[in-house]
Amino acid sequence: MAGRVSAPIFEEAKLRGDLKVADAQLQQRRAQLNDAEAQVRADVIDSLLDLQASAKLVEVSRSNVDLTTEALKEAQDRYAAGVSDNLPVSQAQTSLAQANDQYVGSLYEHNLAKLSLARALGRARNNYKTYLGGK
Repeated sequence: MAGRVSAPIFEEAKLRGDLKVADAQLQQRRAQLNDAEAQVRADVIDSLLDLQASAKLVEVSRSNVDLTTEALKEAQDRYAAGVSDNLPVSQAQTSLAQANDQYVGSLYEHNLAKLSLARALGRARNNYKTYLGGK
């Protein structure tokens, strides 16, 4: 009579080791997930702040264009009335051109901030026109 007994002595130790490795990998993945979530939150907050700042810049630039337009009109009126020469008109035109350039730049920054927010929210793939308000 012959018999054979098989007892997996080392199998339990191997399973415990595998469990510890799996737990360590799970902890690592959770830490990576937490880091990614924190980064997304930070990106969204930064993008919102940039959007608010650029909106204020657009508002100020638009106001500057309005003011320089009024200054140009006043300079032209003074020139037409013969009170002044054309130098103030020329200077007012230059100021208006600079104000318009700043306004265009601020609009660009504002649109860039909108796209940055859309990207931070994960929505900037194909519907960027929604965020820019374009056609």
